[in-house]
Amino acid sequence: MDIGKNIKQLREIRGYTQEYLASKIGVSQKKLSRIENSDTSPTFDIVLKICESLEITIQGLLKY
Repeated sequence: MDIGKNIKQLREIRGYTQEYLASKIGVSQKKLSRIENSDTSPTFDIVLKICESLEITIQGLLKY
C-alpha cells in the first residue's frame, strides 16, 4: 500500500494542484510533495485533513 500514490491520484482526479491541496490541509507544497512521493509519512491529523479535503474516508484512501 502506497498512501502517497493514492493521495496523488485522488488529488489529480479532483483537479487539485499540490499548492491548492497543501493550502487546504495547512502544510507547505513541499511537504505534500514529500508525502506523495513517499519520502515522508503523513501524521494521522494530516491524513484526516486530506480525506476531508478529497471527500473520501480513510478506508477509501487506503484501499484506493
